[in-house]
Amino acid sequence: MLTLPRAIVVMLFVSLVSVAPPVFAEENLNLRIDLAGRQRMLTQRMARAACFIAVEVDVQSNKQVLLESRTLFGNSLRTLKMGGGAEGFLQETDETALSDIADIEQIWFKMQRKVTGFTKPGAVTLDELREFSDISTELLTASNYLAITLEDKARKEGSGLSPATALMINLAGRQRMLVQKIGKEACLLQMERKGVAAGAKIDTSTFNETMQVFHESAFGLAFGSRQLGLPAAPTPDIYEENGYSWQRWSIMNALVSALEVDILSERDMRELSWDIEAFMSDLSRTVKLYTAL
Repeated sequence: MLTLPRAIVVMLFVSLVSVAPPVFAEENLNLRIDLAGRQRMLTQRMARAACFIAVEVDVQSNKQVLLESRTLFGNSLRTLKMGGGAEGFLQETDETALSDIADIEQIWFKMQRKVTGFTKPGAVTLDELREFSDISTELLTASNYLAITLEDKARKEGSGLSPATALMINLAGRQRMLVQKIGKEACLLQMERKGVAAGAKIDTSTFNETMQVFHESAFGLAFGSRQLGLPAAPTPDIYEENGYSWQRWSIMNALVSALEVDILSERDMRELSWDIEAFMSDLSRTVKLYTAL
């Protein structure tokens, strides 16, 4: 029997370890991308719920949404950094990801302290809501950098997650954020329209841009898009879910587009509040199908 010298055995072992793809990257990177994507959504969900409370629409439900989202964002941020959680993550070691998380923590410190002040209906002004919205957008941008960093990890050699799948998880997760951002911006427009003369011109460019991004992504996820680099839906069940989301979006689009020229009725605002949360749940279910690929 051939016996290799101990030094050679050690060298071979070290060499194998250095080139073997990490188990963590293969098994949990898709879940990290999903969790980071959910953080983006929570930034807008908090601001959206705060605005709906201010206009006294579905107050109790939105108060619960606001407070639960604050807790969930903080807990998930710790999990992304320190590991653990239901997903059993390892502690983050990537320098770029840790830098992204540090940036998020600084903004989150500002935002979380303001949440309690927005839990009372009619207690805040439009200017205060705009300030809160601006912080939520700042937090969204920082959270998005982390999602992109994690997606880039999937492109590195040795990752078990294909770039196409990583992109689909990222964009499908972004849809959850965009539907909340649409709700936030629609609510702010509603408040602004109530405070000006009927027919007065209001800047809706940001609102329209958010709507357009959601529209293009919804179409691309459902039917494929060369522009976005999206292949067709990879499985029949994902195709079915994305097709249903496209139909649902058509209905919501018609509802909120009325804000271009007029305020929404109280009934329409209640419907929008409910539909945003229901739509988000459906979109989250679709993301889970992508992460299971």
